[in-house]
This record gives sequence, C-alpha cells and structure tokens, in this order.
Amino acid sequence: MPNLFRRLFGQASSAQTRGDQPPTKLNWTHHELLEGTLQFDEWRFHVCLPDVMNDKPSSAHDFIVLKVPSMIEMIAELAAQQPKYIFELGVYKGGSVALYNELFKPDKLVAIDLGANPLPQLEAYIKSRAAEKQVSFHLGVDQSDHARLAQICQREFGKQPLDLVIDDASHFLFETRESFRELFPRLRPGGVYVIEDWGWAHWGGDLWQLQQGGDQFRGKEPLTNLLLELVVLAASRPNLVSQVCVESATIYIKRGAEEVKPGFDPALFCLNRGNPLPRF
Repeated sequence: MPNLFRRLFGQASSAQTRGDQPPTKLNWTHHELLEGTLQFDEWRFHVCLPDVMNDKPSSAHDFIVLKVPSMIEMIAELAAQQPKYIFELGVYKGGSVALYNELFKPDKLVAIDLGANPLPQLEAYIKSRAAEKQVSFHLGVDQSDHARLAQICQREFGKQPLDLVIDDASHFLFETRESFRELFPRLRPGGVYVIEDWGWAHWGGDLWQLQQGGDQFRGKEPLTNLLLELVVLAASRPNLVSQVCVESATIYIKRGAEEVKPGFDPALFCLNRGNPLPRF
C-alpha cells in the first residue's frame, strides 16, 4: 500500500517498510505493529488503541493519539505536500492536534470536536509553542452542522482554501458524509481529504460484529456506503475527485480542479446508467 499511496499522491518515500520496522523520517522511540511512541523535542505522543491507553505514561508532556503507527506514517507522508491550512474533525483529548502541528508546521490548524469538556493539556501545549495564532480548536461542534462548519471556516481561514482535512470524528455515515459535503469543496485543487476508521462494520471480533457490546454502532449504516460513493464519484467526475486511495483503516481523497459549492450532494454527480448506487 505505501507504494500505491506514493504513486497516487506523488510523495517521496519516507517509510521503507511497515509492520514492526519504524520509518526513518519519524523519531519513534518505541515502535510495534499496534502501538508506538513518537518524540518531538520534549513532547511524547503515545500512539495506541483505546484498550491500552491507560497503561501509557501520564504527564504534561505525554499525549495519547488513538491510532496505530501505520496510520501516522501514512499521514506523515503528506508532509511532502507542505499543507499549510488544515482542518481536523475529532480530537479526543487533543493529542492529534499537537501531533499534526509538529508534523506539518502549518500556518493554520483548526480542529473541532463534539465533546465540550475543556482540554487544558492542549491549551498548555499551544501556549508553550506560542502557537495561539496558528492553532485553534472549537468544542461542542457537531460535524454534520453545515452552518457551524461554514462559520468556523470563514472565521479561521477567510477565503484561503484548505490543503488538508482529517476526519477522525464520529465515523457515522450521515455525519461523516455531511462534513465531506461542506469541507471537500473548500479544499484547493490537489488537496487531500482523509477519512479514518471507515471499515468498522467489517472488522473482526465480537465487538464489531455485534456479538457483544458494540452498541455505539448498532443499527448504523457502514461508512462503506460513502467509500463506494467516492469511488464512483472519482469515475464519474475525475475533475472533481481526481484520486481515491483506500487503506485498511483510512480513505484518502484527492481534490480535482472542478469548482463545486459547499453543501454539494456527491450522489448527484455519480453516474450509474440511471440506477441508484447499491448500498449495504
């Protein structure tokens, strides 16, 4: 997959391998298949899944990022595009915001989250980095709220197009699709839209297959429906969606040059010989 990813998105290689071998570009002080620790100056980022996060060190300089190392390595390869204007959806306790600021050194990084609880560690990080003008976050924001997303974009970016959008928020089909409708048109041509954890409906294990627990996703339509729509959109309107790269946990969508207004309905651009697209 990394070779395909670089071919599609025109990246120079930074990670030669996956799995248990760390890439050379990122400063991994610990690296395994499902967890690792990244170091940026005095800041440590513990990349792990929720079931082990409570075992990680806790201090003012230790952030938790709920991903696996391979996801971070793929995202890091986008640094070759030098994204300067970034919008992130879903931040948990703020570790990903700080990590992306270290990875990309953007001119502006704006994040939202549905949760309304304060994030004092992230606030302290932003202050310590003197990044108040570069990094901001908005809490209590529903990712499907078009008006709120538009308001935030206008306030934070003005007329500046986005370079990169990373959606690690609800993972629900409706909410994720509504964010895409509003934010994808705001990307510059060649910009990248990232949707993480799209495959939850197909992951193995009793939790995800609803044999036990899994109530958060019970009755929810899979994000696979959005993936199929994006693939058909790339075939139907390549000037709008120029490329789609599908990785086991993440979808990467590259913006074409065709103009489309925020709030557009992707389904209206999909061609299927007059028939509706199949859905799960």
